[in-house]
Amino acid sequence: MEKTDNYNNSNNGLTFSFADSHGEETRLFSELLNEKDCRDLVLRDLHQGVARCPACEIEVTDTTTLANFWRANRCICKNCKSSFTATTGTFLQGSHLTFAQIVVLRFLYELKNNSINASLIAELLGFSPDTARKWMSTFEDMND
Repeated sequence: MEKTDNYNNSNNGLTFSFADSHGEETRLFSELLNEKDCRDLVLRDLHQGVARCPACEIEVTDTTTLANFWRANRCICKNCKSSFTATTGTFLQGSHLTFAQIVVLRFLYELKNNSINASLIAELLGFSPDTARKWMSTFEDMND
């Protein structure tokens, strides 16, 4: 049986094809994922469920700062007065990708399927192949 990226089911009329995706449709995966849920998943995993100031490493305990931290908004440490977000000092610092794109990238990386290359990932998520290669390399480095 030939392996393809197409799914055709004539019984129910559904047709799905990566090859036919263009323009806004290439953002299929990131649009299907809820950004808030993806943000929660990524940040809770990244910080192991504990919010800390990256400068003084004191655990964040006040309600307002905690809410800002888990929303990836700017926070001010009550202890050292440093300004930070939940991505400060992490591999996500300075990233322009959405949390949904990060989740999909990680999922595709986990597949370790040779047929999924940087160009396909870039097309699906709506950014350049260079960006896809950079993130695949980042995930590879994290697993070493």
